[in-house]
Amino acid sequence: MQAPSKLRSLNDMPPHARLWIYKAPRALGQAEQRLVRERGAEFTSGWAAHGSPLDACVDVLVDRFVVIAVDEQQALASGCSIDKSVGFIKGLEHDLRMMLTDRMIVVYEGAEGVTSCRLQDLPQLVKEGSITADTLVYDDLVSTVGELGKFVASLSEIVSSGPYVKAAIFNLVPYQLLQPFVDAAFKKRGIDPENFWRGAGLPAFQWPDPNGTRMPIIPVLVGTVAMPFAAYFGGRRFGGGR
Repeated sequence: MQAPSKLRSLNDMPPHARLWIYKAPRALGQAEQRLVRERGAEFTSGWAAHGSPLDACVDVLVDRFVVIAVDEQQALASGCSIDKSVGFIKGLEHDLRMMLTDRMIVVYEGAEGVTSCRLQDLPQLVKEGSITADTLVYDDLVSTVGELGKFVASLSEIVSSGPYVKAAIFNLVPYQLLQPFVDAAFKKRGIDPENFWRGAGLPAFQWPDPNGTRMPIIPVLVGTVAMPFAAYFGGRRFGGGR
């Protein structure tokens, strides 16, 4: 099947269109991006849910992300149709000879442009100063075209946005690794974390306990906006805002 002469892009989709975003471990070349868009046009031209055609497109963002968008106000993507889209991505992985479904990759703006690292490499990169709380990171969990305005944000912003943390990070790394960035995000807004939780009406025993104050006493080292990892790299433990 030949791809349509005009390849649709995310610019052709309405703000409410639903997104599935897959990230590449390296930049995609022009030929690879063309292959993704052409194969995507072939796939979406026959993509349907319970016999109803889906208004969809496949595009590439910042040379790194393969994005599937579908207007679910026209027809909802069913479980079977979503499975087919996953099969399409698996086919792309075979053709491109790279994994697009690796959630352990973090894509961010480095000194020389868009780059990536493994999630477990973050502490060392922070220690080296290659990544800071203000480093721009791409959030591949944005769910609609309209949310693409929040596709890139500072690391402290993304870490403090609950859904991203709960869905993508808390299951992968210890919470202590993230707490200094959460503290930094609070402090950047002039919010004291302890007063925040108290004001939220939570009893003290339910407050986050990054410094282990309800555990054996260990000297507390506090992460700051400028150095959220100071507690970790300065001594024996992570720091929080308490």
